[in-house]
Amino acid sequence: MNKLIIKDKVLVKCRSKRIKELSIPEGVEHIGYRAFKGCLSLKSVTLPSSLVSIEESAFHDCSALEEIKFSDNITSIGDYAFCACTSLCSVEFPASLKSIGKSAFLECKSLISINLPNSIKSIALGAFYGCSSLKSIALPNSLTSINDLAFAFCRSLESIYLPKTITSIGSCAFDGCSSLTIYCEAEWKPDGWATDWNYDSNPVVWKVRKDEEWFANGKKSFDDKGD
Repeated sequence: MNKLIIKDKVLVKCRSKRIKELSIPEGVEHIGYRAFKGCLSLKSVTLPSSLVSIEESAFHDCSALEEIKFSDNITSIGDYAFCACTSLCSVEFPASLKSIGKSAFLECKSLISINLPNSIKSIALGAFYGCSSLKSIALPNSLTSINDLAFAFCRSLESIYLPKTITSIGSCAFDGCSSLTIYCEAEWKPDGWATDWNYDSNPVVWKVRKDEEWFANGKKSFDDKGD
C-alpha cells in the first residue's frame, strides 16, 4: 500500500503514523494541511527539489524529527508547520524562502541555530516561541518586522543583532529570554517598536555596527544601554 496520498502535486496525507524515514517523490509541489501531523516515529524526511510550500501544521507533533533540509525552490512555510517537533535540531533555510508562518517552529526545543535568508522580510507571531535551546540567530538586512512573541522563551539565547531595517517589533518579542543581550544598529528605539517590545528589560546596546571589532569578536559592552 502506498503510504502517501498525492493529488494534483499536493501531498495530502501520510497513511502510516509509524513511518520512520521517508523520501517524498519529485513532482510534489506542496505538502498539505496536517499531512504528517502526529507521525511520532518520523525521524528523517527527504524533500524533493520541486517542493514550493509546506502548509499549516504539516509536520505538527512529529516529535522524533531531527533534521529538515528544504528544497532550493521553497517559498513558504505555513502556520504551525513544525510546531512541537521537539527533536528538531538543524534547519537550513534556502534563499528562495519568503515567509515563515505564525508559530511555525513553536516549542522546537532542540533547535540550536537559525540563519534566515535575505528574502525574509517579516518574522510572524510566535514563529520561534519556546525554542529553549536556541543559541544563535542571524537576522538578514532585508528584515523589517518582528511580530509579537516571535522569540519568546528562547532561554538559551545570549545575543541578537537587530539591523536598522527593522522598523516594527511587536509586544514581548523576546519575553522570557533570560540570558539575552540585544544589540541594535539603530541609535534609539524606533517609533514602530512596541512599548513592551523588550518586556523583561534585557540589556540593550544601541548604535552598534556589525563590523565593529569588539562586536565581531564577541565582546560585550554596556556603556550605551537603553530600553
